Amino acid sequence: MSVQQKLLESRYRVRNGVEYAKKHPENALLRGVAVAVLVSAAIYFVIPLYWLFVAAFKPPNTIGFPPDIVPSTVSLTNFETILAQTQFVGQYLVNSVIVAGGSAVLVLAIATPAGYAFSRYDIRYKNYLMIAILFVQMIPFLAMIIPLYRIFSIVGLLDTLLVIVIVASANTIPVGTWLIKGYFDTVPEGLEEAARVGGASRFQAFRVIIPLAKPALGAVTIYAFVGAWNQFVIPLTFTNSEAKWVYPVALYRFISRQGVVNWGLLGAASLIAMLPILVLFVTFQKQFVAGLTGAEYKG
Repeated sequence: MSVQQKLLESRYRVRNGVEYAKKHPENALLRGVAVAVLVSAAIYFVIPLYWLFVAAFKPPNTIGFPPDIVPSTVSLTNFETILAQTQFVGQYLVNSVIVAGGSAVLVLAIATPAGYAFSRYDIRYKNYLMIAILFVQMIPFLAMIIPLYRIFSIVGLLDTLLVIVIVASANTIPVGTWLIKGYFDTVPEGLEEAARVGGASRFQAFRVIIPLAKPALGAVTIYAFVGAWNQFVIPLTFTNSEAKWVYPVALYRFISRQGVVNWGLLGAASLIAMLPILVLFVTFQKQFVAGLTGAEYKG
């Protein structure tokens, strides 16, 4: 679409909006309030991120108040310091990738067959079980810290990455099961029945429809990965040695060590932490949206 066509379309929409507001002033007022709320929420989230971005690219010790909207000088010194003097792009990043990736795999391995079973099998008290699964996630994690700490201490899992994977996965599996079950509900059972008529076993029929559930599986994978990536309380509680620190814990320890917050270094480290999530979301955004909305992925 050319620029002229876009301008004509915008003019047409503005004119229609004005006419609609004259005919239905109550609805126009509600729409205006909704748009104002959404714009305010966007500003609330975008401004801190923009300030963090600006702080990361400013020379050290030049961050003042009020902050500059556009920095006069762009510097990569903060990123060079992070790369040369810390383990953020090293052990901490590797630990976070292991934890987030392991959690995503574990969640898929458990939530996929569970969601399929709840969708296809006639399980007694199925609705109560589904509610019970979701209810587990409603329990505040702080109420379970001490029992979990005692259990992991007995089995010797404290101060390991595995304990973070297990607890983070347990927090995500209920929602993952619900999402996958809901998506399998939209897949016609006739496909499996046709496969079984052709001699396939129940497991082989299950494998036939797995490709159709890629949007839901992709959405659950991203949800589990991001959830484990952002974990802070779990690794802070169950790990102690620096070799097991994940990225959020390393950021917290970094601030504590410095005593005075170096906003430039903190901004650079925080931007690096966002990169894997942004790459993952941009790469699989179609599958993620399709999986959450239950729509069929066409890409």
